Amino acid sequence: MSTIHQRFIQSTDPYKTVSQSEAEFRTALVKALVLYITASTDEKANECTELINSFASHLSDEAIEECQQKVQELIHDSQRKTNN
Repeated sequence: MSTIHQRFIQSTDPYKTVSQSEAEFRTALVKALVLYITASTDEKANECTELINSFASHLSDEAIEECQQKVQELIHDSQRKTNN
């Protein structure tokens, strides 16, 4: 399992200030985005796309952008740790 997958699975919910259902959709979207980025095949990436669209449909554009930023942070942190 890659470092980003390990870190991601062990992460806590960063969205404690929103409703429980929104937090769950945000967390699910972040996880689906990470899975999409790290998908080993086009077929797996396509499955992730369906999940991403489903989870994103329950969130505002602002929330989606925050989720995308969280994914970028996770990737940056993972790359930084890998390079050290």
